[in-house]
Amino acid sequence: MRALLTPSRLMPTRTIALAGRLADRQSTHLLVCTSRVLLAPSFALTVTVDLHSALWVVIASVVLVCVVPGFILPSLHLV
Repeated sequence: MRALLTPSRLMPTRTIALAGRLADRQSTHLLVCTSRVLLAPSFALTVTVDLHSALWVVIASVVLVCVVPGFILPSLHLV
């Protein structure tokens, strides 16, 4: 179980660094729109995960849920 949650710890750090660099070059609304576009599939995957789901579906939903705040946080500091 610990190995399954490892991507949820690593992805926000990489995403925040990437979005921070993008926030210096791109407009704020682009990063917020990107996070909203990623938010929809993450909600859809979260709803579809159950006990019989494949492991890659569970990992994809965990990674997507953790990536979305990484795009929002640097944008909020610019406002």
